Amino acid sequence: MANSFIPIINENDTVATDEIQFGDNDKLAALTASLLQVDLLVIATNTDGVYTKESIENNQPETIATVSGVQNLQKEISASKSSHGTGGMQSKIEAAIIAQTTGIETWIVNGLKDNFIADAITGKSNHTKIK
Repeated sequence: MANSFIPIINENDTVATDEIQFGDNDKLAALTASLLQVDLLVIATNTDGVYTKESIENNQPETIATVSGVQNLQKEISASKSSHGTGGMQSKIEAAIIAQTTGIETWIVNGLKDNFIADAITGKSNHTKIK
């Protein structure tokens, strides 16, 4: 691979959830990343990373930019799931925990935006880095 990128193929939840066998793309990605010993796991979602609970309650989402560990981050998230996904933000945090066990940093980025990976790498987007 010329650029040292490893694509993660997820299950078919963009079309239908009744065909899902593993059940959670975030954890599947984290387990695959751990198995392959990658440097970075990027999880795309429909938000600009993890928002503070207070900012959500005030209807003014504020992204948590960088976190060391996930203990405090878990206090900020809701257990709710989007209408399009199967895991919600809790699933992304659980995936980050899996990745952390093998020393992999996790980024949660907004995959609905154009150039979301390049913008995250260059610091042009709001997203959450879990170290």
